Amino acid sequence: MPIETDRPFREWPLEQLAEQALLHAADRVVLAGLGEEAGRRPGARAKALQARIERMRQAAEAAPRGAG
Repeated sequence: MPIETDRPFREWPLEQLAEQALLHAADRVVLAGLGEEAGRRPGARAKALQARIERMRQAAEAAPRGAG
């Protein structure tokens, strides 16, 4: 079954979203997608995860980019 491009993380539990956020802490695009999906989920844990991912995304944006 192909991944739906509109919500590629829809089937993932919150724990997997959190794990992937840690694994991709420097990737603003991935973090934005993970945060958006967490924000669609009900409950306080999902909202807390969304806030944590948003802080990670902001930190990734603020980090200096490598020269090259």
